[in-house]
Amino acid sequence: MITIREAIGEVLGKAGLSVSLIGGLAGFLIDLKFLLDAYGGSGLVWGFFLGPATFIIVPFLAGFGYGYWLPMIVTLGTAAIVYVLLFISGLLTGESIHKDEWGD
Repeated sequence: MITIREAIGEVLGKAGLSVSLIGGLAGFLIDLKFLLDAYGGSGLVWGFFLGPATFIIVPFLAGFGYGYWLPMIVTLGTAAIVYVLLFISGLLTGESIHKDEWGD
């Protein structure tokens, strides 16, 4: 029988994954839009094919290089929200996201 605590943990875990998908896609599209505006079509093509690097480098380039902070806010904000949701979900359900790392 599932307890209320575990049910809330499951809901928070699913919410975390949903925020991860939506925020990740939004962040990637904002990064690609920045590359298109800053570097034209070639920037868009490079950004699309170098997806993981785009997701990491472009928010910092846009923020510190051009003063356009939206990519960093969306990317890092989404990551922070997802981490908190999954952490709380793990505490409530007893399934830690660091379970294998700590040998539990």
